Amino acid sequence: MRARSGSPRCWTPSTPGGNRPDRGGVRQSGPADRVRRAADRAAQPRIRLLTADYGRFLIQDLLPFVRGEVAITEDPARRTLCGISSGGICAFTAAWHFPEQFGRVISHCGSFVNIRGGHNWPFILRATPRKPLRVFLQSGTGDGVHFTGDWPQGNQAMAKALDWAGYDYRFEFGVGGHSLRHGGAIFADTLRWIWRD
Repeated sequence: MRARSGSPRCWTPSTPGGNRPDRGGVRQSGPADRVRRAADRAAQPRIRLLTADYGRFLIQDLLPFVRGEVAITEDPARRTLCGISSGGICAFTAAWHFPEQFGRVISHCGSFVNIRGGHNWPFILRATPRKPLRVFLQSGTGDGVHFTGDWPQGNQAMAKALDWAGYDYRFEFGVGGHSLRHGGAIFADTLRWIWRD
């Protein structure tokens, strides 16, 4: 099966021993109908802020709903937030504010540019004591560049700041654009890396 981006679809990659780890995922995406899509777009400025709002939404609204359906771990080292573009910076921001809830972050083409202050994250990382997070970043030379900033440079600045601050991080920088083509192609390896012991 292939995703819309053309990359292989995967979720639970095999571990080195050939076993599949006990993992599941919760996907939050925008509504399908036109009226709800407009409301979702209106809410985007709130989720793009560097505040704890999106993390609070996950903790107070989404996770209790999920707990009503399935058992989920309370171990932050086994909880990963993942997103692309604004979802990538949202994943990082939520984990930053709530590392006791989310200890792993995967950000594809994260919007670490001047959209609601996203370009400030590298400075914040350098100026704040390290948090117990493991972070995977992915971007490429063909990623977005427009009036709010340069996605390749923003992600490179994040990687340098994570390195400087002593974080457990990995940065995959390719030649792709603002899509999941590269991130999807390496997603199984990304999951193995983020969930390693």
